[in-house]
Formats: sequence, C-alpha cells, structure tokens
Amino acid sequence: MSKTAEMHETIEELRSAAASINAVADWLYQQFSGDDNSTPEPTKAPVKKETKPQRTA
Repeated sequence: MSKTAEMHETIEELRSAAASINAVADWLYQQFSGDDNSTPEPTKAPVKKETKPQRTA
C-alpha cells in the first residue's frame, strides 16, 4: 500500500473516531445535564465518501 493510501486510511479512521467521541459527548451531556426538558441536537456523523481503489504500478 502506498504512503498516500495509508495516510488517507488513517485520516478516515481519525474522522470516524472523532465522530464517535462526539456522539459519546452528546450522550453524556444529555444524561448529566441539569435541565431535563432540553435535549441537544444529535450531531450527524460525517458521511464517508466512497473512494475508488488506488491503482498501484
């Protein structure tokens, strides 16, 4: 696998991890907020763009 493809995969994994952390933070906020009437808007996970496989020579 080329260095560029590895970097692309790493970036996508980081974005996925960030979306998961954000979802957990939203859930924790909702569970432990003092105001029972308000619920934060859930954030949408970024849509993963499908990429064409890289051609290696």
